[in-house]
Amino acid sequence: TGVYVSFDDGANWQPFQLNLPVTPIHDLLVKNGDLIAATHGRSFWILDDLTRVHQLPNNLDKGGATLLKPRDSQRLLESIDARRLVDQPGKTYQSSTGIMAAYTRTVTAENVIERKFLDSGENLPRGVLISYFLREEPQGKITLKVSDANGAQLCEFSSLDDAERQKQKEKPDRSIVYITAKAGWNRFVWDMRLPTSPAIDGKDPQFERMPGPTVTPGEYQLRLHVEGEVLIQSFVLIKDASSSASDDDLQKQFDLLTEIYRLYSDATETVNSMRRQREQLKNLAERLARNDDHESLASEATKLREQLLEIEKGIFIPDLREGWAGRLNQGTDPLRRLSALPSVVGLGEFPPTEQAYAVYEKLAGIIKGRMRQFEELSATEIAAYNRQLTEQGIGLVG
Repeated sequence: TGVYVSFDDGANWQPFQLNLPVTPIHDLLVKNGDLIAATHGRSFWILDDLTRVHQLPNNLDKGGATLLKPRDSQRLLESIDARRLVDQPGKTYQSSTGIMAAYTRTVTAENVIERKFLDSGENLPRGVLISYFLREEPQGKITLKVSDANGAQLCEFSSLDDAERQKQKEKPDRSIVYITAKAGWNRFVWDMRLPTSPAIDGKDPQFERMPGPTVTPGEYQLRLHVEGEVLIQSFVLIKDASSSASDDDLQKQFDLLTEIYRLYSDATETVNSMRRQREQLKNLAERLARNDDHESLASEATKLREQLLEIEKGIFIPDLREGWAGRLNQGTDPLRRLSALPSVVGLGEFPPTEQAYAVYEKLAGIIKGRMRQFEELSATEIAAYNRQLTEQGIGLVG
């Protein structure tokens, strides 16, 4: 009538039913760490990842918090179908190789998207499944850090506190994912990516934060910080079993994606710096224009502001109309063109093509040239202007 489990070599048994219907079980098989139950009349039922069950008896008796060791996880890229999912409130559909699957979509308070499939099987989430147990709800935030085999930190996630909840309520940012910190069992799925790129200051409708690149196969480390206690576990990302790419191929792909990601992030920060200075210069020009003695300083502020805007337009054109009309009328700037490159370089498991390198070098040359122009302007004319402001006892631009 079901499945039972024993943690003491069969001396005692308890139901292991979970969401399995009450039905005769004709056979059990453990394959690759998963439990497969052959039922009578209810098809197959699979319990993913028995390694978590194997770790239960020895760990939960310790008290406090427990971080389970994730099992070896395949480094699976997002499928083309998954990238094309159109998420909307209510019921929607996913089409794959002619098969339609209905699902509902919800977003948790931690900004995790959850899809519940209504008329099809549900696969294990793509990524590294991280399970941890908290004896009681912690008073402060907890953090989860992922590092590579050399100890270099790759990303960090934290739980929500009151300040973060208020911030997300006032200005939601769905690109930031949090971990749960409730008493009992918690689960987090790391998508195997580096953090997303910085946000751009302003309300430009066509700017998107760039997802970090997917890391390469290898050994990684987790550190869970809970109220002064640090729990450590290691895990291994293994190559997709269906992939024919070599480790060198995947490393080359990751290296180029990382270069694109870093340039995109640096360029975004540069645009933010220019926008901040343009706003300061605008306010300065308006304030100084009311004083006849500062007319030349007001004029210089306007001039510098226009120079900054011209440099910014060479990286990212501001204030475009939303949708295709803005791009059609203004063209596509280098930063937006750069943002399209990772979807080509990371489409599958293969090294970058010569064309991909060529496109990156061309766009990088343009963007880095504009960034150097900003650095030169800051080091010369803006620095000289700040010296004039200092002599007049006026606040600096920076």
